Amino acid sequence: MSMAFPPPLQTALVAGTIVLTAEGAIPVELLGQGDRIITRNTGLVRLSGIAFHRRAGDFLTIAAGALGRQMPGTDTIVATEQPILLRGPLALAASGQSSCILPAGDLPRACPGLPGLALLTGIEMTMVQLQLETLQIVYADGLETLCAPMSDAMLAA
Repeated sequence: MSMAFPPPLQTALVAGTIVLTAEGAIPVELLGQGDRIITRNTGLVRLSGIAFHRRAGDFLTIAAGALGRQMPGTDTIVATEQPILLRGPLALAASGQSSCILPAGDLPRACPGLPGLALLTGIEMTMVQLQLETLQIVYADGLETLCAPMSDAMLAA
């Protein structure tokens, strides 16, 4: 599957999102350097750290189970640019492929009539960027979300 990946800040998680770690399910904002998170593509990965920023814009609420069994595991909010991995029937409906990654904001268009989605426009949220060495798919609120490494320029900003 070929994909274009977004700039790093577009893969930050909303504060309060629960991430699966070696120590259990933990809110993203409580993670720190050295914590080990569970990823789909690599297994356990150590965080270099985390960074916080405020983001004003559009977000998508996704009701628990809207994307499949336990996906997400709870009602969640994601930035519309946040890439999400879809598999199975939902991926087929969205892309014609057995799996695909698409921005959360594309879900209503890609899967018309899918219940449990609501757009929030023009709001401001605290975002948490996981500082990773490589591109990873992280389990966040039961979703498989793409998290990209931050560049040195982003860390200095």
